[in-house]
Amino acid sequence: MGKSEFGTFNFTEVGLNFSKQLNSDLRVGLQLFTSNTGTTGNFNSKLDWAVADYRYSDELGFRFGRVKIPFGLYNDSIDVDSARVPILLPQSVYPEQNRNYLLSQNGGEIYGYKYGLEYRFYTGTIYADKNNNPGNTYQITDINIPYLFGGRLMWFTPIDGLKLGGTIQVLRIDESITNTTGTVKISAKIPAVLWIASMEYHKRDFLLASEYSQWRLRIKDSTNTTLVPNQKVTNERAYIMATNHFHDLIQPALYYSVYFPDINNHTGGREKYQQDLALSFRFDINSF
Repeated sequence: MGKSEFGTFNFTEVGLNFSKQLNSDLRVGLQLFTSNTGTTGNFNSKLDWAVADYRYSDELGFRFGRVKIPFGLYNDSIDVDSARVPILLPQSVYPEQNRNYLLSQNGGEIYGYKYGLEYRFYTGTIYADKNNNPGNTYQITDINIPYLFGGRLMWFTPIDGLKLGGTIQVLRIDESITNTTGTVKISAKIPAVLWIASMEYHKRDFLLASEYSQWRLRIKDSTNTTLVPNQKVTNERAYIMATNHFHDLIQPALYYSVYFPDINNHTGGREKYQQDLALSFRFDINSF
């Protein structure tokens, strides 16, 4: 989140969205968004999502435009703070620094619900901001995602309140970087496969959620293998979260989140892992 030993107020998000139900089957909407989060954002305004949603039936619907990505349980509602108790979702699976990659994609989606199964499949590409930190020795000069496809399958089980799901996403990132003097230029292709196994149990005022994920990345065709070697790496991500609505106005939440950049190396210094323990409280002033 940036340099902060004792906390920071350098974290601001502003969103403005519009939606319109044109008829019983067709809905359109969009959201404008700007933010400043640590070293990223810098209040650059952008179109967060813009979608036309045609729902033919419960079994079949289509979305086109800049469409939110169904990634895990909560990615497609990650910009709606009021939908949950913690402001920041577990950073292992929903990292803020990857929001531009994961929130939405430019393309289309097919979705539906039948026999307790909800499916969503999509394809397109992602516009990704460079988000360079001026203090870094190397700066991203070009970033392109030539293809992206994936899907999510969610099963609403016969056990009341329990749903299980799986998500997979396949993409490739083509990236070019250079040093601040422009004397060293490097480009590489990074194919990636991201998958998540999800579980959520919601019974009355109690919610328990847990997800386990692996992101498998491969760096290939590097033009400078000394600085950016061709290699494969798999990182591991997981969390468990619980919330309980004790009172009409008060909801606490607790989660533990863990992230390992290299699944084969869980030991070592702080650079080898990230662990988060978060306790949150939400207070609703009234029913509105």
